[in-house]
Amino acid sequence: MEAGGGLRSATILCAAFIFVAVPLVPAQTGNASPDSSPYRRKVVIDPGSLSGLWETSNGHGGFVGIHIMLGTSVAPDAKTDGRTLNGVEQQWEYLNLGMYEQKGAELSVGEENYFSDSAGAAAVMIEDGHLVLHLVPPVAGMLAVDLDLRKKENDCWVGHFHRGNFDE
Repeated sequence: MEAGGGLRSATILCAAFIFVAVPLVPAQTGNASPDSSPYRRKVVIDPGSLSGLWETSNGHGGFVGIHIMLGTSVAPDAKTDGRTLNGVEQQWEYLNLGMYEQKGAELSVGEENYFSDSAGAAAVMIEDGHLVLHLVPPVAGMLAVDLDLRKKENDCWVGHFHRGNFDE
């Protein structure tokens, strides 16, 4: 990365290990609460491709990464093969995002922040493979967070990752 307004290097988060966390939540009735996801009830074609853990080197012996957990629901009368949800329509319920910078051999307390796609000052937004999050700390001592990533075909997220002192 060059100082003084030169070219910025793009942070590329590649799937080092994919952990598919697609918990099933029973379908809920009634209107969504004001704090629910704006994507709630949207049909999700491939929920496993959104859930997982992506990380890259922070350049100082550690890692920066994102951990995305997408919760979906299926209709109570959905027919499955008894083992998987292949071919079953799934609907978006919520998305949780962990953003972290691991400085040592293991993730320590304070190295990860969690966000969701429900209404709020720092809601996660995702549209057509474009993941965005912006948090201006409301109080002193909190970390500023900016995330502007696009998912590429090779299962990598490419773009800007800013959490605390890490900004690439």
